[in-house]
Amino acid sequence: MAMKLKVQQVFDATLALKHIIDRGAAMPVEGRYRVIRMHAKLLTEFAPICEQRDALISAYDYREEIDGVPSLQFSVPVDKMAEFSAAWKDIAEQEIEVEVEPLPLGQLELDHDVEGSVSFAELIALGDLVAD
Repeated sequence: MAMKLKVQQVFDATLALKHIIDRGAAMPVEGRYRVIRMHAKLLTEFAPICEQRDALISAYDYREEIDGVPSLQFSVPVDKMAEFSAAWKDIAEQEIEVEVEPLPLGQLELDHDVEGSVSFAELIALGDLVAD
């Protein structure tokens, strides 16, 4: 099943799924399996999205200094943040088709009275990628 998702949704959901995987969130085995499969499918779209975003950032050729030491990573100068945000928004609002099925909500928890399987922020990031 293919879903149309905005680039920003793919970006946010991929990071949320990685966080869920990395911390070993408590959930049934089938839920873990589906989370891993979805992450793998989104990751193929995530890489080129990151490349575009990184290209926008590195175009400023700016490295923030912390205690007089330049960072190893490029960043966006504060005075250029509005310009960057507008350029990123043009990319982030584009829709792409991704071969994923929504995760059943019940597979993301061990039981209704077990707290903490998936956080509020993760559910918000996953959005339509979770279904009741």
